Amino acid sequence: MNKVLLIGGIVGLFISTAEIQAAKYAIDADHTNVKFEVAHLVVSSVEGNFKTLGGDLNFDPAAIDKSELDAWVDVGSIYTGNEKRDKHLRSDDFFSAIKFPKITLKSKKIEKKSDKNFIMTGAFAMHGVSKDVPFDCDYKGSVSAWGKDRVAFKCSAKINRKDFGMSFGALADAAAVVGDEVEIKLIVEAMKDSAKAATK
Repeated sequence: MNKVLLIGGIVGLFISTAEIQAAKYAIDADHTNVKFEVAHLVVSSVEGNFKTLGGDLNFDPAAIDKSELDAWVDVGSIYTGNEKRDKHLRSDDFFSAIKFPKITLKSKKIEKKSDKNFIMTGAFAMHGVSKDVPFDCDYKGSVSAWGKDRVAFKCSAKINRKDFGMSFGALADAAAVVGDEVEIKLIVEAMKDSAKAATK
């Protein structure tokens, strides 16, 4: 029992609930996932994500509506578990990864709905087109781990790929191979950048 208490005490030195104040955070790419899902042949769907990403976040839990996000993903890092499909997605039929190597999201307006829920409208730029897209977001909380204050969020949105110039529309027996609506899911963990901490 004493050993268990000792181990628990040691872990507690490294992980604890944090009192988060207004600060600058860097997205932790190792613990962040940018996912998408799109219909395949109408009745099924394909999921994927991006392996390379980054960004910064100004966040104050006491004034969520004043927060700011500036994030990006590397289009070339797209991954759906099928290399042939990934190569096609990087081609000019879809993302044109060489010409448009990044997808970016910059917040423009945040509307607080409750203590933990908010709508973030951001300039979503993809394939050479930028449009305002609302993301439904939940603030999952904060923690201090291994010397860094961390915050976490989950957000989701839906876009029409054709609004961004992705008009590829092959048919298989009269059924669309790829749907137009794309669901985007963001699972974000960010850690405090002490060198850039915001001041009130």
